[in-house]
Amino acid sequence: MKVLVTGAAGFIGFHVSQYLCNRGDEVVGIDNLNDYYEVSLKEARLEQLEQLSNGPSCSPSSAGGSALLQSIRCNLLKAEGSTRA
Repeated sequence: MKVLVTGAAGFIGFHVSQYLCNRGDEVVGIDNLNDYYEVSLKEARLEQLEQLSNGPSCSPSSAGGSALLQSIRCNLLKAEGSTRA
């Protein structure tokens, strides 16, 4: 199953993405990397997801701004053919 995870660098989103990748699902993860807490921690989580992916099954990326995120979510759902978000 292909799944879009928003907030993939946050605590919950990271662990959900990690679980889904380990389960064998295709994960497209996005996050705006806001500074609610340490951005370097979020960047490290995205790196962990990239290492976990062993290819395109987990694709974390970052984007700023809520309007931009909304556009990215809609476009990713269409382009990636996600069945869950």
